[in-house]
Amino acid sequence: MSNSKVLPHTNALNVENADISEIDESSLINYGDNNEQTDTTRTRNTQPQVKNHFIINQTILFVYISFFSIIGCFLRIGIDLVFSAELAHIESSTQIIVQSYFSNIFGCFLLGFIHRLNLKPGPLVTGLTTGLCGCLTTYSKWNQQISLLLVGMVTTTSQSQLSAICVITIGMLTYSCSYITGEDFSRWVVSRNVIKRQLSKKASTICHCCITMSLVIIITVLLALIFIYQSKSYVILTLCLSGLLAPLGASMRYVISMVTPKFDFKRKVVVLNRLPTGTLLANVLGSIAIAVCYVIKLHTHNTTTMVYLDGIQTGFLACLTTVSSFIGEVIQLRRNKPGNTGQESGNTASYAYVVITITLCLFCGSMVNLTSVNAYHELGLLSDLANMTNTGL
Repeated sequence: MSNSKVLPHTNALNVENADISEIDESSLINYGDNNEQTDTTRTRNTQPQVKNHFIINQTILFVYISFFSIIGCFLRIGIDLVFSAELAHIESSTQIIVQSYFSNIFGCFLLGFIHRLNLKPGPLVTGLTTGLCGCLTTYSKWNQQISLLLVGMVTTTSQSQLSAICVITIGMLTYSCSYITGEDFSRWVVSRNVIKRQLSKKASTICHCCITMSLVIIITVLLALIFIYQSKSYVILTLCLSGLLAPLGASMRYVISMVTPKFDFKRKVVVLNRLPTGTLLANVLGSIAIAVCYVIKLHTHNTTTMVYLDGIQTGFLACLTTVSSFIGEVIQLRRNKPGNTGQESGNTASYAYVVITITLCLFCGSMVNLTSVNAYHELGLLSDLANMTNTGL
């Protein structure tokens, strides 16, 4: 009589999940001979399903990012208008409290709040963080105003270079404190079980449908407004164009963060391998592009061109860059868990990330802006140039 163990009747899926210690060699050979064709067929049928599932998930993800990016962009524009020289007379590109200062504070607070909730990863969380918070804050606009102070394009402020240093210092401190305050408030909310951390399957489906329909409605309305108010209202056209371009900027930032490889240094600078290269690259590219648009805008007098440039700056480029994610990554680098690298390595990486980002963005942006400074110096129109630095949404 054979010493081999008797296997219970099972299908292919059950055998695969069975304990390997309960199956002898002859049984495995038998199973392989009898089910080879079944496995091959099942694999072929599964591949298209996995691919389709991936495409559907990515589509839903970008729908969420697009929807919340439009909301974040409009919130930023609204907050900027409230605190700008037109209403509250607080924010100004010629002062230490620059434009988008308060929107950056609010965006960092909101991102800290969402991160500390520890929600289950999914389209909604990505939409809120990458879309809403990422577009509510803008690094390129902040960097551009500091760059204008550094190169002396703001003649209404004495010692503009010193003012630029103050803008950087005050900005980094307040943005970081805002993020941490958001985390603390989130802990208080979580301790009282106010927010559910996971949606049911039915609720998720309803949420997907509502977000998709809302996105379609918003885009349709924006396109309709552009068609109705073309050549009639500069502000409305710029707002609509900004809203339409916001999803493109946010989606591109998300893709850049996913595909950009980490640094691969060895020996002494191994700490740089921990830097978030995706956000770094997006902020550098956005800072260069917004400076280029600014220079082009100074040399054009065509209204249509001005509308497109303002829409690109306020919508696409402002959403391509982010302060909230940058600050969040800086703080997370400092919270390195004890291990091979240690806490000191985390602090070093955090400071290195701040210095590299600010230096690269300011250097690249200032090189572009200097072309306009030199040109206007030669023409004796630097005072006119200063009056143009506070324009735009």
